[in-house]
Amino acid sequence: LAGAGVNAFNEVFKLIYTKLFDEMQSIRNENRFLEFKTIGGDDEEKADKMLKKKIQALFDRAKVKWPKVFEPQEQISLMPSHLAVCVARLQNVKLFNSNLDVIDDAFEYLMNRSSKSEKGQFFTPRYVIDMCVRMLNPQENESMIDTAAGSCGFPVHTIFHVWGNIYDRLGIPRRDMFTAEMKPSECIDYVREKVFAIDFDETAVKVARTLNLIAGDGRTNIMRLNTLDYGNWDEMTTLDWMQKYSVGWLKMQDFCETAGDYSSFMFDIVMANPPFAGDIQQKEIIYRYELAKDSKGKYASKIGRDILFIERNIHFLKPGGRMAIILPQGRFNNSSDKYIRDFIARECRILAVIGLHENVFKPHTGTKTSVLLVQKWDDDLCPRRDDYPVFFATMRKPGKDNSGEKIYVRDSQGNILRDSHFHPVVSHDLYNHEGLTEDGIAEAFIEFAKREGLSFFGDARFSEERYRELVSGLEVSEVMLSEIITSTDYFRLEAEYFNAKELLLDNKLKGSEIISGIQYGTSRLCDENDNGYPVLRLNELDNGFIGTPKKFCHTLTDYEVETLRLKKGDVLVIRTNGNPDLVGRSAVVMEDSDCAFASYLFRVFVNGVINPFTVSAFMNGKYGRTEIDRLSMKGNQTNFSPAKFRDMIFPKIGHELQEAVQKTYEQAYIYRKEAQSLYALAQSILNDAIHFTPRNPDANTSVVSLSQVFSSGRIDAEYFMPKYDELLAHLRDNPKIGSSCNIHGANFTPRKGIQYRYIELADVGTSGNITGATVADGSELPTRARRLVHAGQVIISSIEGSLQSCALITPEYDGALCSTGFYVVDSDMYNSETLLMLFKSPMIQSLMKRGCSGTILSAISENELRKIPMPYIDSHIQQSISEHVRKSFALRKESERLIALAVKSVELAVEYDENTAINLITQEEITS
Repeated sequence: LAGAGVNAFNEVFKLIYTKLFDEMQSIRNENRFLEFKTIGGDDEEKADKMLKKKIQALFDRAKVKWPKVFEPQEQISLMPSHLAVCVARLQNVKLFNSNLDVIDDAFEYLMNRSSKSEKGQFFTPRYVIDMCVRMLNPQENESMIDTAAGSCGFPVHTIFHVWGNIYDRLGIPRRDMFTAEMKPSECIDYVREKVFAIDFDETAVKVARTLNLIAGDGRTNIMRLNTLDYGNWDEMTTLDWMQKYSVGWLKMQDFCETAGDYSSFMFDIVMANPPFAGDIQQKEIIYRYELAKDSKGKYASKIGRDILFIERNIHFLKPGGRMAIILPQGRFNNSSDKYIRDFIARECRILAVIGLHENVFKPHTGTKTSVLLVQKWDDDLCPRRDDYPVFFATMRKPGKDNSGEKIYVRDSQGNILRDSHFHPVVSHDLYNHEGLTEDGIAEAFIEFAKREGLSFFGDARFSEERYRELVSGLEVSEVMLSEIITSTDYFRLEAEYFNAKELLLDNKLKGSEIISGIQYGTSRLCDENDNGYPVLRLNELDNGFIGTPKKFCHTLTDYEVETLRLKKGDVLVIRTNGNPDLVGRSAVVMEDSDCAFASYLFRVFVNGVINPFTVSAFMNGKYGRTEIDRLSMKGNQTNFSPAKFRDMIFPKIGHELQEAVQKTYEQAYIYRKEAQSLYALAQSILNDAIHFTPRNPDANTSVVSLSQVFSSGRIDAEYFMPKYDELLAHLRDNPKIGSSCNIHGANFTPRKGIQYRYIELADVGTSGNITGATVADGSELPTRARRLVHAGQVIISSIEGSLQSCALITPEYDGALCSTGFYVVDSDMYNSETLLMLFKSPMIQSLMKRGCSGTILSAISENELRKIPMPYIDSHIQQSISEHVRKSFALRKESERLIALAVKSVELAVEYDENTAINLITQEEITS
């Protein structure tokens, strides 16, 4: 380990050995549900191979050959001789240095992932840690503590930062710092006296102390303590505990504000990523915190863990001390959390809010987070001010893709760019990596801090020119505290909100300036009897366009029909819904229509300043969504009213880009219409193949024997209608679903720590397509998310009112989950597309409706579904149906891509300029 020596190496790999060995024995002996057990099943040999692959992966990362000690013919054990063999083979291999990706991987593996997920504890990427350290600029004479330390990323990177300054001061060239080579005494003294870390998880502390051996005895001040339950600290310090942690414990006591009182400390810096998940319910903890009280001073019965960490961390700071803390996005914008933001503003100066990309903590979680930086008020270091600017920045380069894999910077030849340690450089805009990438958010904040005269940057000289240059290439804004407080009803603090607003400020229009009128839809009762007037509802907006109404209203007057009729160029907006992500979604009416619209929608008449396509594209993009969220009223039902639309800020968009957006929408609509035509043709081919015409379609009475009633187990009139008898007679000799299809009804249990796509009823389109899916951790999915689906299968709604909601699982949704309200079906008798069309055909739909029963929620049981006969379809006809449906799906997907392109181009116009947006939309269309 770059000269680390055998002792440190033994400590690290003994832990790895122990973990692997324990898991292998668990697989063999305990029949537990573990990762290897899941993959290997009951096959011990296969499970052992998976274990061996895990070990191999550790060595592959270090680019070394497989040691003989791991060969299958030899027993894996923890004998010192085996450790010696391992050390001998690897002692000259540099596994890690100032870049600690390997340490992260080892720590993450040694910790139990599921237990971390339960607590909402996830490993902070090194580039986020580095940004925080650079922005808080710790000095050699300053103390720091991480109160939720995990692998001690914040302390170790603080050490690196300060050591670098020490090396520079002493005129020593900077070298790899995470090694056991002798450091200057100043470096060792700093680590031993100034850097502390605590965590409640015993395994985390054990692993962190081991991995930090090399950092100048960096393990001494890492202790196992419950940060929030400081009232019980004396009870925790047992003899056994003191044997492990006494040195660090005695040193930390020197930082108590009052000797023996652990409620407040005098640290210069606190940096932490506290656990988000789970509430604190113990009264003895809750009663110690002001943030656990409501507006009337009454203590809550439970409180979010991260909320208490905010208050606790502030109390770890001395006056003038500073903090960086990572928090879930809701703490910055939930109206119910305003009291938290008020508390922070009373105690500290709010320095900055950095909005992190939602991919930062993937694959463990997609939770949106932000970094809050504050400085505690102090007469000397941070004099209290009533008003001051707050620095807001939004991370645009994600650093990871949607699956959680890191994205690396590449050179002009496409090769991954590597730093001075030969480590790949992650693509982000948080800071400049060794001069190899562009300056980022940290560099911009440093200039901001210089201008503001913040104490931790001393008398450093501010450059206005450099600051303007830095800010121009980033999503950064400055907003005065007074404006933050007055511009929102509940003191919002998220960076995305203010950056979107700032981006639009110099080139903006109010919603009231771009419209000639707004109209609510009808609130009259609708049903599925198609003798009335068709009424479009909110769930019938389809990827930027309006869909086909499924419900009708019989009580609309001729005047109401005329005033509510949708016209070409109208923009429809979803006004209210229980799902806030749907509120404010919009669609453009591309042709005069014969349908009205319901009261959950409102119609906007655009006056031509911005065409309807650009209006809709902006509203459905991230900046429009931010504006909608800013103006929406929150509650059980989120509401975005027409009055709020008038207050919405829109960008001024030039004619050329507006025209390009319109052409893109029009082409997308052509593809959509072609897709609908092909789908209708497939339906027609199927209907011709079935060739069934009822003799007496209007007959609505029947007489049946009592024995028929008893044998069916039903007595409802609908079940015995003549139309069903005719259908069943027509299909008398045909196989039933139970024999012609496979119904997959086994429940699948999602696992914590794994992201799944979840398909609900609302995600099924009218043409057998899936319009989207919720992505969530297995622990966060509803209990009905229990059906695992694969490409080529068809999902069929079992609920009577939505039997038409059938969809084909395409490859992009392979491995997704769907609700138990669906049946999952495939067949050896029909290809997937024909099976879809059969289940959506009037014939099978009618028989499915006949089979529905129930009082509160009528549905078709699996037993009834299996009884339904299916018509024979010639293989050539099936092939024709399949081709038409596939082409239809491909065209629909291309239509969706074009709408996404239009939305993206408007976003680029806001972020950069219209030429960039026009180049994107033109180039993409040419490529297409």
